Amino acid sequence: MRSTTYIRRNTIGARCGIILLTLACPALCQMVYNVSVYNDASTDGNTLFATSTTVDNSTGCAAHGSYTTIATLIGPDGTQAPSTSPGMVSNTSMAINGQTGTFTVTGVMQLYCGCFLHWVGGGGPSLDIHVAWTTAYYTNGIPTIFGCDYKDLACLGTSYPSCTGFVSITLESSCSRFTKVVFLKVTVGGSVECFPIGVGQPWPGPGTCN
Repeated sequence: MRSTTYIRRNTIGARCGIILLTLACPALCQMVYNVSVYNDASTDGNTLFATSTTVDNSTGCAAHGSYTTIATLIGPDGTQAPSTSPGMVSNTSMAINGQTGTFTVTGVMQLYCGCFLHWVGGGGPSLDIHVAWTTAYYTNGIPTIFGCDYKDLACLGTSYPSCTGFVSITLESSCSRFTKVVFLKVTVGGSVECFPIGVGQPWPGPGTCN
């Protein structure tokens, strides 16, 4: 009988970065220019979403206005998805479309400073999003009312899956001894989010997990 494997998963949020730009205003203004740009990212497994947020903590001269924030997502192939928004928040997105490698989020801002009497700007550090394929192998399926429930990993040697906390369920009348599951792994900063790709496959034995 043909087997079909579904995956239950846990998700982890992802967040990053701040840069603080501080410039001394002319003495007459007695102002400190203090603007922060935060870059944040998340994914649903199909699309990457990015947000750049401007925070203005400048002191001594409350004459800032006309804020513009630009968020840009850059794909591994150099494709760019910029979004310019009036105000202090800008959102952009990009379909993953099977691409692996490093996507990058950049955020910049511009405002009019009544102290300097001209436009000033700044930017935050870029935020990297790493996308890769990973594989995990399971064994010792337990028959249940819905099919087979796999909880035990079957990794060769000292290999270990980077996508953990998953249970493989195979809908079949008899449990195959091993099953292979492929994941899309998205890493933002220290946070990892994993998405099973398609369905699991019956496998002849243990495999190298990554």
